Amino acid sequence: MLFLVTEVHNFGGFFGGDTVTLSGRRWGAADAAEETLTIDAAALVNVPQRHHVAADMVFCSPWLASVSSAPSCWPPPITMHCARRLARHSSLRHS
Repeated sequence: MLFLVTEVHNFGGFFGGDTVTLSGRRWGAADAAEETLTIDAAALVNVPQRHHVAADMVFCSPWLASVSSAPSCWPPPITMHCARRLARHSSLRHS
């Protein structure tokens, strides 16, 4: 599943930590509810620093398919892609 980041709330967690908290919605679903996630930095594959996460980026992970039922912080692998690059592919355009 692709997840479009709409806002990054903070880097770190309680007393620092190695997490990133962000809001976003399912890519390609204009009516999808916005969700807030806290993701452990170890789960971010191909993201050199969690501080590089920004709005308009897209995360790709099979684990995000059921974001609503997932714990608020979990460590599955998540890869990041630039939304502008993905938008070039007609099959991945979002509304």
